[in-house]
This record gives sequence, structure tokens and C-alpha cells, in this order.
Amino acid sequence: MPTVTPGAAHRSRGHALAGAVVLAAALVACRGADAARAHALDEPAARRLVGTWDARFRSDRPDSAAGLGGARATETRGTIALVEDRAGTAYPDVPLALHAGAYDVDFRPLGFDPHVADEPPTAVATTLGAAAGGRAPDSVLVVLSPQGGGRGVTRAVVLRGRLAGDSVVEQWLTGGVPPFGARGTFVLHRRS
Repeated sequence: MPTVTPGAAHRSRGHALAGAVVLAAALVACRGADAARAHALDEPAARRLVGTWDARFRSDRPDSAAGLGGARATETRGTIALVEDRAGTAYPDVPLALHAGAYDVDFRPLGFDPHVADEPPTAVATTLGAAAGGRAPDSVLVVLSPQGGGRGVTRAVVLRGRLAGDSVVEQWLTGGVPPFGARGTFVLHRRS
């Protein structure tokens, strides 16, 4: 039968107590993060993002935007739908996403395709005011195909904009820093 010295028993209890303290701290932090997420989702800008949006994307470089298949276009249209993501799903491009959803936009006429084979066309969004401590309450970030496309190629389409009534307007980009990617302006208009 093994002999346990009083010092060893004390150290074991100390390690168990330290482990319990770390676990309790992690649970408190988790509950704190859940409360912060719930608070951010209840902000007016976050509530306004929920819904179905008609989307219009214009290219800044129409003369160089030879679409896939040789077509040239300056504009494409589609739909983006967003719901609250209270579960807190993490995405590589948007670790603090408050919304998740899907999109139906064909970007091929603008010269690129963010869709990832065998993956749904995912959309995620967050309010930048929540991330910036409320300093930009109407700023939003929407990312289409946030999984990034794998193979080290950034295929996500990043929309940075401002809520203005029933619209979100500003700039989009994909494929990295110009001149390597594509960019332009967008308008999202909420469907009634």
C-alpha cells in the first residue's frame, strides 16, 4: 500500500483547488462573454441588421473587370439574409460575428467567384460599434463566404458600411490588397 506524506496530500489538494479556481474563472468569463454578446445583439444597430436585404454591387474598375467567361460588367445584384447568432459561432474573418445567414449574389460577371465548392454561401455580420466600444454605432461589417476559400486564397467578400435608414452603403473588397483583388461600392436595401 503506497504511503502518502502529509506534504504530498496538501500539494494534491492545492492543485485541485487551483484547477477549480481556473475552471470557475473560465465559467465566469464565459458567462460574461455571453452577457456581452446578448447586450451587443440588443443594440439598435444589431437589431436593424436582422432581415432580408436586396444587394447591389458596383465595381470600381469596370474596364479591368473581365468577368469569368469573358463577360464584362460593372454591376451585379442579389440577396443577403441575416439572423441573430446567439450561439456565438466563430469565423476566421469575423471572430465576433453577431449575425449569420446566407447570400445569393453572382459575382462572376465582376471577375471573381467567392463560393467554395460543396459549401453553402454563408454570410456573417457584426456591428463595429459593439467592437469599438460604441464609438461607431451605425458601422457594420458583413462578410460573404467567411471561410476564406481554403488553399490559402482569400475569397471572402468584405463589406464595410453604415446603416442609413433601411439601407447599408459604403465599400466592398475581395482578394486582398489592390491591385490584386476587386473592390467597389455596395448598397443593401431592406426588403419590406
